[in-house]
Amino acid sequence: MEKQLDIFYNSTGLTGTELALSRMKAGSDSKLILSLFRCNPGQSFTPFEVCERLNFDYFRKINSVRRSMSDLTDMGFLVATSEMRTGVLGKPNHCWRLA
Repeated sequence: MEKQLDIFYNSTGLTGTELALSRMKAGSDSKLILSLFRCNPGQSFTPFEVCERLNFDYFRKINSVRRSMSDLTDMGFLVATSEMRTGVLGKPNHCWRLA
């Protein structure tokens, strides 16, 4: 049985339907990200590369992708590597790979 992937940080105090929908969305992002890594087991990706591969808008989704990748790392699905690549904004970004 797969660990819970629908982690949502309710920092804005959502309730009811809005909270349920936000949890579902957070879970679907994590599942898509994990699926990308599972389909490419020998590759590593930065958060920006994950956005690019999944056709996410960098500037709207990058923080959600980083949060999901961090959660997936905490759950043991991904590991952060020492490899770094220059990202979209010209800054170095860490790479992750499947655990």
